[in-house]
Amino acid sequence: GPDINLSDGTFKVMEDGVIRYGLYGIKNVGEQAVDSILETRKSQGPFKSFFHFMENADLRLCNRRMIESLIHAGCFNSLGYTRKALIESLEMAILHAQKSQEDKQSGQASLFGMIEESRDVSEPIPRGANVGEYAEADILRFEKDVLGFYFSGHPLEKYERILKSIKAVPVAALPSRASGSQVEIAGV
Repeated sequence: GPDINLSDGTFKVMEDGVIRYGLYGIKNVGEQAVDSILETRKSQGPFKSFFHFMENADLRLCNRRMIESLIHAGCFNSLGYTRKALIESLEMAILHAQKSQEDKQSGQASLFGMIEESRDVSEPIPRGANVGEYAEADILRFEKDVLGFYFSGHPLEKYERILKSIKAVPVAALPSRASGSQVEIAGV
């Protein structure tokens, strides 16, 4: 899948032969914004957290809709966040990033920021296995919206056993059937 630290703009083959989804392929994500993200990642190294990404993203290019699309595509999953936690914290993250960038531009460093850096305190967005996540159907719907297809699963997977028991024919098998044959198929 797409990953904020591993994906390039275009699809690429990784060392282990896996194809990594390119950031240009995500709906609502502009090329200039992706190029800006990739340049920031190249100069500063991988993003350590969602706040780290937000503090360093060019907010003139990376608007709310684009960031939501990155979240729904699963770009921040490798950092330990759930998509739901990020969406619910997005407003706070945007406000923090705007303030952080204003301070940088004016040459000011916030006292909180200096303390946070010295203690390596992470942002208040929860991470880990115990953090709530969207229902699987919602995650799949979001992926379909921003990637154009279901990525982490398929809505019919949970019905696979039932579909086999009623002898539903996969659409891919239809060309091998005789013309005029009656078949049952299932779909979304």
